Amino acid sequence: MSFYIDATSMFETFATSLIVYPKNTQKDGHYEDGRWIDDPEPAPKTVDEPFIPMGRVSDYSAMLMTRDTGDLQRYSAEWLSKGKYEMGTAVIVHGVRYIVRDKDDYTSYSNLTIYYLQADDQDQKDGDEKIGTSSTL
Repeated sequence: MSFYIDATSMFETFATSLIVYPKNTQKDGHYEDGRWIDDPEPAPKTVDEPFIPMGRVSDYSAMLMTRDTGDLQRYSAEWLSKGKYEMGTAVIVHGVRYIVRDKDDYTSYSNLTIYYLQADDQDQKDGDEKIGTSSTL
């Protein structure tokens, strides 16, 4: 490896408390009395990592991503993480639930993965922001 970009200072400087509910894509389990029993979902964990909510200014930069097919993808936030998470992982920030919809993995030369998040209930989130309240779970 010719170079490595260590993002540790960025994680420390811009940390926000997030509750992560990892998605279990592996259907692990065991047989009990002849019946298959799925293992429980992984327990939620709290991490302190950068979280970037998107706003009107971001509409013209990171939030709108043109794909090879010409599709336009719109995300509610970006999450910069040191962890490895699957698509569909839920993240709760300030009482708002987000779902991981896409990611850019830079771990081949850094300790950073960028996850693109979509608010779980976009209509409710937008309405709450207008009246100055946040969604509760």
